[in-house]
Amino acid sequence: MRPGLDQLLQRDVGPFALLAALALVSGCGGTEYSVSVTFDPPELAASARSVSVSLARACPPAGAMGQKPPGPLRSVEVRRGQEAQPLGPAEPGRYGLHAIAMNGECGVVAAGCTVVDLEEGEGRTLTVVVREATGEGCSEGESCIDGRCEPAQPDGGGPDASQPDASAPDGGGTDPDAAVDGGPDAGADAAPDAAGDAGPDAEADAGLDAGQDAGCDLGDPSIVGSLAINGTKLDVSGTHAYVAGWWEGLRVVDLSDPADPTVVGTAVTPGSAAAVALVEPYAYVAAEWGGLQIVDVGAPENPVIVGSVATPDDALHVSVAGSFAYVAAADAGLRIIDVSDPTDPVEVGFEDAQYALRAYVSGAHAYVPNSWTALRVIDVSDPANPTVEGSIDVTSPWDLAVVGEIVLQATQSGELRIIDVSSPDDPDPVDAIMVTDSHFAVRVYGSRAYMAIAYEGFAVYDVAEPTAPVELFRLDTPGDAHDIGVTGSLAVIKDWKGTLQVIDLGCLAP
Repeated sequence: MRPGLDQLLQRDVGPFALLAALALVSGCGGTEYSVSVTFDPPELAASARSVSVSLARACPPAGAMGQKPPGPLRSVEVRRGQEAQPLGPAEPGRYGLHAIAMNGECGVVAAGCTVVDLEEGEGRTLTVVVREATGEGCSEGESCIDGRCEPAQPDGGGPDASQPDASAPDGGGTDPDAAVDGGPDAGADAAPDAAGDAGPDAEADAGLDAGQDAGCDLGDPSIVGSLAINGTKLDVSGTHAYVAGWWEGLRVVDLSDPADPTVVGTAVTPGSAAAVALVEPYAYVAAEWGGLQIVDVGAPENPVIVGSVATPDDALHVSVAGSFAYVAAADAGLRIIDVSDPTDPVEVGFEDAQYALRAYVSGAHAYVPNSWTALRVIDVSDPANPTVEGSIDVTSPWDLAVVGEIVLQATQSGELRIIDVSSPDDPDPVDAIMVTDSHFAVRVYGSRAYMAIAYEGFAVYDVAEPTAPVELFRLDTPGDAHDIGVTGSLAVIKDWKGTLQVIDLGCLAP
């Protein structure tokens, strides 16, 4: 069981008081660590108004030190003089402990990261030394409030107090994939909640050209239903959505009445359900330290775990093609698992030269982004002997979708990179377009790409010519759109703060 954290450990760190608590999970007990931030030189602290501390899979490269890590496992932010929330629980292992200090205008003034080994035993103080650094401040859709980026409000107010704090230790915490995504064809991720003032009838939010999709009413797409539910990743099929609900396991949501989505079934998984891929009648769940869990969802009201296989590191993302599941297992790389017998899955091959954030499969190749620098193309035609065939440098790769011989690679900076993989040994960058200013999810259905674009809601692009995507529509949604799936005329969006939104796509359905 995960230990509770009832009190914040705190001490003065130079002129800036900040210390967060971190609990190491070990059986039913745990080891508590304290986390401190030290400025080098100390004078840097004078300009710091807030500090964000994150527990991530690894430290970023030096050139990305001034950026928040992608998909941190845990994160807490505190202003000068305020108490921080607990950083939350973590499993034993090696992590990157990253800190960013911002000034009163939310400009990055210092950053640093240290590698820490969390082990059972006596707790200690983990210190992150931050040095002068630069980086972008608040994203679009956020306001700088006393040195802290807060989701903007329609009336210009502060953050949405009605939403729970994603940094609080809720057992799921920040998305570990966080960095992770599920579904055979896609992925995605994002950050805290933001409210907006747009709507389906707001022309400012719609990018549909009158010459495109003639006859399509701009007011067609609209939010028709919502549901409070944990988790950030989902897959959809027919009248059901399958949500990876962190510590709550796999949640099955009935969409037969789009105005009233309802949880009808739950399968509590070992580990934390981080991503899901559906190949009926089975849902394949990447459950972090619980490895791969296979759930029979033939009876949606009674999902049952029928098989599982351990992975050497956390299972962050999963895709399924044919009789194989492809699991992104963090530092253990890509793991290939024979699921021809769902009750007895067996690992048959792996490629572990680099960290694996996601795993997407198309034909004989798996497309595996790491968290920081590259997209790798892996030949999986022989599942027992996967080999890296090619790679391409991509700054902060995140989610992707494959359209024929084109990869649409979403990055953590909001860019959509268009990559020609017709020669897998030599991926060729074709173009890049800015979609938003944060990481986002992309799914392709037919000739359209549907994107969950964090604070900006969701967008639809025409990808009939995948090398030249054309934006058709945008809709601001409550919360922070983190993942998206489309079934029939419905788009289902999972936001970061714990809400599922159901959108009637109208004439923008696939």
